[in-house]
Amino acid sequence: MVSDNLSKKAVMGLLQSRKDTTMEKKFISGFAILHKRGYRVALGGLLLAIALTFAVFSHLPAAHAGTNGQHITIRAADNSAYISGPNQNGDTTSECVTNNQSDWWWEGTVTVSIFSSSDCSGSAPDSLTCNVPVDQGSDDYYVFDFTSHSCYAG
Repeated sequence: MVSDNLSKKAVMGLLQSRKDTTMEKKFISGFAILHKRGYRVALGGLLLAIALTFAVFSHLPAAHAGTNGQHITIRAADNSAYISGPNQNGDTTSECVTNNQSDWWWEGTVTVSIFSSSDCSGSAPDSLTCNVPVDQGSDDYYVFDFTSHSCYAG
């Protein structure tokens, strides 16, 4: 309160010493009000931007550490594998992998077919269908093991 009065007195003193008109006094007084409002608007805009950013990114499905789908590792002697099933968003998708590991996230009923070719072409000598869990704790790989014909967390 005291600083506002001092500020007003300083502005008024400056205006009187310069012999400014009434219109200039109103302009400077109005500018001080707008400056305070501008600060409030800028702060409100910043808070709104933070809230919107949080709202957008908090609803995106996280897929890490085996909590929203799993990567798949294939244990087989063949050259490529065709993976088909739902991803972490529930969309049915497929991919051909040649390094025995998928970098995609999978969950639900997933089928892996192995091929002796390097590009998932020809006939598949074997396939394995397993239920890939949405969450399996800290492991984020699910193993399709064609030697034991089983699936497990790995």
